[in-house]
Amino acid sequence: MTSELSKPEIQRFIEEHLYDDPASLILKAKRYSGLPMARVVEQIHSKRKAKTKLPQWFANKAIIYPSKISMEQCSSEAVALYKAGLVKGETMIDLTGGFGVDAYFLSKGFNRVDYLEQQRELAEMASHNFSSLRATHIQVHQADSLAFLKKNDDFYTLIYADPARRGSTRQKVFRFEDCEPRITEQISFLKARCTTLMIKASPMLDLKQGIQSLGGATEVHVVSVQNEVKELLFILDEYSHQNPPIHCVNLKNGCDATFTFTFEEERQAQTNPSAVKAYLYEPNASILKAGGFNAIARAFSIDKLHPNTHLYTSHTQIEPFPGKTFKVLAKASMDKKQLRELYPSGKVNITIRNFPMAVARIRKKTGLKEGGEAFLFGLTDKQGPKLLHCQKV
Repeated sequence: MTSELSKPEIQRFIEEHLYDDPASLILKAKRYSGLPMARVVEQIHSKRKAKTKLPQWFANKAIIYPSKISMEQCSSEAVALYKAGLVKGETMIDLTGGFGVDAYFLSKGFNRVDYLEQQRELAEMASHNFSSLRATHIQVHQADSLAFLKKNDDFYTLIYADPARRGSTRQKVFRFEDCEPRITEQISFLKARCTTLMIKASPMLDLKQGIQSLGGATEVHVVSVQNEVKELLFILDEYSHQNPPIHCVNLKNGCDATFTFTFEEERQAQTNPSAVKAYLYEPNASILKAGGFNAIARAFSIDKLHPNTHLYTSHTQIEPFPGKTFKVLAKASMDKKQLRELYPSGKVNITIRNFPMAVARIRKKTGLKEGGEAFLFGLTDKQGPKLLHCQKV
């Protein structure tokens, strides 16, 4: 199918109809009887997504794209580039090649790369795309990855794996023990065949559980893009242990915000509840995912509002802070007259953290719509629940 989709006339049709309504194209399939319209529409769906997710690949007109599921599961260019900056060396192997995004961007730091994929169609697609991208040092193998490793004696600088997160009935799973290949059963074998082992995991996985399942880690990376957690990376080598540094990263328009802590530092960083002061801080999603609730307060000498309110406060502005900063302008209430004075446009961005009323309920009671430049925070601090009129700094 890859060879058919790569035909110039099909690629030309995809380019010319890239922004047409896919449903309309399906209905008009008889008009284009020479085209595999279902696959063409699939290409259009995936290529549109690639425009923002994989801009370098989108710019290459020869790239062939996978199904919607594979496109959703593959790393974005921003995350793949981040990973590529973590490890470099002579040789690497990607045990779970898939669409090939990670293999391609990681390959920029290696002289030779082995790409492994069991599905014939994905392997053919990756081979075509690597050739189109002139990544001639990547060797494509359609094979079972563990069987391939056991048949040769090669030692790699990096072994990379992204275990499939679909169960036998196609349901989503995220525990290493439920993914394929069963990476936890092969840790000793894999570590013996490389200098560094890098494993990608779902954002749903509990970090402590992941570290324990792998028998320890050397470092863990919680990677967000535009403040949305995309994936977890566990890096293992001969120095792996149970209390590795956790790197919380937010990739945003070329400006990366990073905060690093350990679980032991989090345990030791006790905090006392505080009343709201002049500034309010909301940590990046990667920090919240990692559970660095007390460590972030200690690192920046700011106060946590409440054990269950993951917002922070200070008298003077702290910068740079790995998250959002707000200036507290006034206390607010549910009084409609006061709210009309604060938000004459009738619009405000509402955020709640440990507050006894949902956003939808607040909007229903006040009539406030989404939008505008101001923020209304519903939160609980040392003194109890309150509403605050804020402005983003």
